[in-house]
Amino acid sequence: KSGKADADLKIRESGGAYVFTFHIKGTVHVPCDRCLDDMDVEIETERMLTVKLGDEYADEGDMMILPYEDAILNVAWIIYEFIVLEVPLTHVHEPGHCNVEMMEALAAHLVTSSEKPDGSEEEKSADEESDKPIDPRWNKLKKILDNN
Repeated sequence: KSGKADADLKIRESGGAYVFTFHIKGTVHVPCDRCLDDMDVEIETERMLTVKLGDEYADEGDMMILPYEDAILNVAWIIYEFIVLEVPLTHVHEPGHCNVEMMEALAAHLVTSSEKPDGSEEEKSADEESDKPIDPRWNKLKKILDNN
């Protein structure tokens, strides 16, 4: 969503190419995957990019070729991409820091067994349980929920 980061850029010439060294440190604001409240994620990275001048533009990972007539490089997008690559795939608050109301709403709608939303066990007679066969695929899916 947003954030604040400082980027230091050092450029040195090396054998007809320019080696850009980016050091980026800061904080980005992202939504929590569980409660959707904003949270801060600290990032810090050091990346290198080699830039050469050539006939045609090419971007091949850590090597970029700029056409001779476009000998100016705007590094804003490159810095943005380096920041995005540092943000973890999952962002979740530390245990106990998620929005309490949202966690209660999620808990009320998440049923992993025969529990009622209030936490009490639902009672079934033996006849009811034996009459309805359970598809074994559901048991495997329940194992996934129990691991979370």
